[in-house]
Amino acid sequence: MRASLVALWLVSLAAIFALAHYVVPSAETVRLASPESFHRALDESNDLLRTYRYSAFLRQMTPEQLPGAIADLEAHHLWLTPEDLRLFMLAWARFDPAGAFEHVSNWPDNLRELGLGAAVYAWAFYDPSAALEAIEGLESRATQMQLRHELVAGWSARDETQDLSDWIAALPEGQTRQRYTGRFARQLLRRDPEMLLAWADAVPLDAHDGFKKTAVLKAVNALAQQDYLRAKTWIEGHFGQDYARRVAPVVVRNWAKEDAKAALDWSLTLPDEDDRERAVAQAYRAWLKDTPNEATEWLQAHTPADSLDTALRIAFQNALSDSPERAMHWAERIQDPESRARSVREVAVRWKRQDPEALDAWLASAEITDDLRQTILDAPAGKGTPGKRPMVRRPRRRPPAALQGRPDAPPAPAGEAADTP
Repeated sequence: MRASLVALWLVSLAAIFALAHYVVPSAETVRLASPESFHRALDESNDLLRTYRYSAFLRQMTPEQLPGAIADLEAHHLWLTPEDLRLFMLAWARFDPAGAFEHVSNWPDNLRELGLGAAVYAWAFYDPSAALEAIEGLESRATQMQLRHELVAGWSARDETQDLSDWIAALPEGQTRQRYTGRFARQLLRRDPEMLLAWADAVPLDAHDGFKKTAVLKAVNALAQQDYLRAKTWIEGHFGQDYARRVAPVVVRNWAKEDAKAALDWSLTLPDEDDRERAVAQAYRAWLKDTPNEATEWLQAHTPADSLDTALRIAFQNALSDSPERAMHWAERIQDPESRARSVREVAVRWKRQDPEALDAWLASAEITDDLRQTILDAPAGKGTPGKRPMVRRPRRRPPAALQGRPDAPPAPAGEAADTP
């Protein structure tokens, strides 16, 4: 009996110690949450220790500590990263998001852009409506558009997301709405794939400007990268719906990276012809690249059919530059008359220029129309690859030597601008 009481006392003591460990801050926690520790964090060159100290202070930062922290932050602005600023603004915005936005608006040009983005992200995380109102009050249209991306990022991180979905849906169809929808879908996926699919299901059929189609496409695109079989099962329940068109190939694109043969088998069963052709192309191209012998043997073993024309055209194009004989073999198996004739003519003209005698031997027994035969016979013979001209590099124009260095001299041509997202 006495032993049982001792054991019970030990268990109780351990429980009290554990509770105190979580309720009463440890000396280490108190030390790291001090302004002095934050100052040391900004000077720390070890990124792991720096982040540890930096976030430990920000989690406990009070309004009274804010002015000193801002001064420290600004004194170290040359070494700040976007992540540093986002963490700081999340801590600041707990009690004064508008003040944070206003303060960074007066930062130097090289820091203001990053600061505003971080401030808007944090403000949207706590109060997206107020953050949106502040953005729309800015005079610069370019700044508004830039900060909206941060708004969506912060807004997406909230637990409540229906208002964000409604706001995105109300935007006009275009690249901006698609980009926002994709970001929103990825954030939902991060929380729970079923939450993502439930959201896509809940978008009304008559949503503004075809938003249902955009939502479904972005939802499946996000899910398929993580779980293509779950995405496949979901989209199968929506076959026949207009908003589900062109979604199946997105699943296949991801599926084919792991199992192109299985993806191809499923692609061939798709009820929508356009989706089927796109999906078959995705799957067979991936299979032919990964294991060309298996893919070729599979296609050779199947009786030509309309559903296989896409794969046959890919096999044809794949063989065209290496072997006219093999390319002609695939071209003749294409079932669509126009596509078959076009492919036969393409390879025959190329073949005639490379090996006229071999082409003549093929023509002797070829079952083609008289018009096609005459077109091939009329094509010019000779060595070389048809349809290609040698590349000629044009010299870049520069100002005359007499004008170089003068203010009115025309500038040297620059390279093409990089594509913007």
